Amino acid sequence: MRHIVVPTTPGVLSALGGLIADTKNDFVRMTYYPIDAESLGKLADDLAMLESQAREWIVGETGTDAGAEMTVSADMRYRGQSFEVDTPLDAQSIRARDMSAIADAFHREHHRLYGHSDERSAVQVVALRLVISLPTPEPEMPKVARGEGKPVVEAMIDVYLDGAWRTVPVYRRASLLAEHRFDGPAIVTQDDTTTCVLPGFECVVDEYGNLLLSAQ
Repeated sequence: MRHIVVPTTPGVLSALGGLIADTKNDFVRMTYYPIDAESLGKLADDLAMLESQAREWIVGETGTDAGAEMTVSADMRYRGQSFEVDTPLDAQSIRARDMSAIADAFHREHHRLYGHSDERSAVQVVALRLVISLPTPEPEMPKVARGEGKPVVEAMIDVYLDGAWRTVPVYRRASLLAEHRFDGPAIVTQDDTTTCVLPGFECVVDEYGNLLLSAQ
């Protein structure tokens, strides 16, 4: 690995990702319906129920369903198969009880995955799936002040590295500014993690405070 990015808060990066991720949930209804006129009526009713549940959930989570997006798919198979294929569907085809459109969607997906399909075989809808998502506004990441040359060394410490003791500089992450650069071996300390810059790597601080490590 010749290039490494150390974000500004590496110890809590997953938590940050959770905070800015889209609000999203899956709603599933087991069906085991054949594709026929009677069953497609039930499938349309199931879709309406899932849409209602999804909108109720998104309102409870965010306070609104404005801007929410819903995608529909179904776990489908040829009758007698022991596995299903998650097949994207057009919700309007289900509402319109369009048997051909639903079956054709499965045949296409089966052919895409396995290289063959059988339009003469009966198709079964095992489960209907609806995914609702609402985008979360992305935060504007602040830029850090610009520095010049090498940063201030906080301390010199002894570390055991590559089979030998070495005396290496320690840098405080909060003191690093954009365009600061230094060579490894070195240690960067901060509240949530410790970064070891290995020998043979150069560290450059970008405009957002990320550490960009590159093998020399």
